[in-house]
Amino acid sequence: MITARIHGREWSRDRAGAATRYLTWWAGRIEAVLGDSGFAVGDKLSLADVLIYYAFFETLGDEHCAADTPQWKRDPFASQSRMTAFLASHPRILASCRRVADNENIQKWRSERGVQGF
Repeated sequence: MITARIHGREWSRDRAGAATRYLTWWAGRIEAVLGDSGFAVGDKLSLADVLIYYAFFETLGDEHCAADTPQWKRDPFASQSRMTAFLASHPRILASCRRVADNENIQKWRSERGVQGF
């Protein structure tokens, strides 16, 4: 529990669960503006779709990261299984991510990109 005094008034804030609340809020905002086409903007793949994919869906395999990279750094929001369950309630984000994952040019780039330096 965080307590602060601002302008003479005491404010308390419980930080437990803040990350989950933020993710739910953020994904809800994205879900609300995505169209039914499976694309973030218009009717074709855009940078917006790719950014959504990397935020919610991308995982790093052994061929894409250093051997000592912990699993939580390889998965979106530190857990692929939790993210998969979370996206079940955000069908538009999931559709956008799947469109990107299924794109042959994205697949080709992922196979050729090599080890990521982060």
